[in-house]
Amino acid sequence: MSITNEFLDTPEQSEEEVVEETTNEEVDTDDLDSLSKEDLAAALIKLDASNKQLHARVAKAEAKAKEVKTATINKTKENEPINVEEQIDLRFLQRDGLSDEDINQLKFIQAGARALGKNITLLEAQNNELYKAYQSGKELEVKRAKAQINSNGASGGSSAKVMTDEEHKAFAADKAAQLLGGLGR
Repeated sequence: MSITNEFLDTPEQSEEEVVEETTNEEVDTDDLDSLSKEDLAAALIKLDASNKQLHARVAKAEAKAKEVKTATINKTKENEPINVEEQIDLRFLQRDGLSDEDINQLKFIQAGARALGKNITLLEAQNNELYKAYQSGKELEVKRAKAQINSNGASGGSSAKVMTDEEHKAFAADKAAQLLGGLGR
């Protein structure tokens, strides 16, 4: 089983074969008790050397992967054309106070129009029915949030007086007397 991998030093060998090759150099671990100190030291040196080789290969592969990734990113950035009209439209929209979320919505509408074969600018996308519906929904959410704040008794401009229980009973008795007095009693 031969896998060609550009990150291996030997592309004709699979990763498993490379690992087997480095582990085959090891001393048989079943008879560790019968080995002398010199044999164990030599085996340790071999293992240390193969470990360093594997770490070097890993570092080389990581560096190569990073290089390929940055090259790919740079190629995609170079291939993207700079649309001057779109940049101008973006500046107009930002000047008019549109948020990044609103601009992204306009870009989404523009992409949808392009998919249908229509080439519209971001400024033209503002007149699209989808964007108008998006804006009205956004305004409705803002109104609901303000109404929720007002109904919870927070600030909202109403200056209603809060009555105590005694004031409320006195007010109700006064209104009841006015009502009964108007009936002729």
